[in-house]
Amino acid sequence: MTADAPAWLDAVVAGLGEWDFDAEVLHERTFALAEELGANRRKFQAPIAALTGSRVGLPLFESMVALGSDEGLARLAGARRRLERTDV
Repeated sequence: MTADAPAWLDAVVAGLGEWDFDAEVLHERTFALAEELGANRRKFQAPIAALTGSRVGLPLFESMVALGSDEGLARLAGARRRLERTDV
């Protein structure tokens, strides 16, 4: 994780409230947001992947759709709280 991870998660959570919960849309909008914020795509994706609870599994955006928007947002909020308690 980078020091920017908390702000990135905040931006993704804000976006998820407005985006269609479709894997292709999530992929496109997430990486457009990374570009807008000047972030490396791989590093930007890392804190979002915390919602899966695993380093290995389904592709990230398909996992988000499978979890559903409410559960996905809840898990990202949990990841954000954990980042507040740790030194990134």
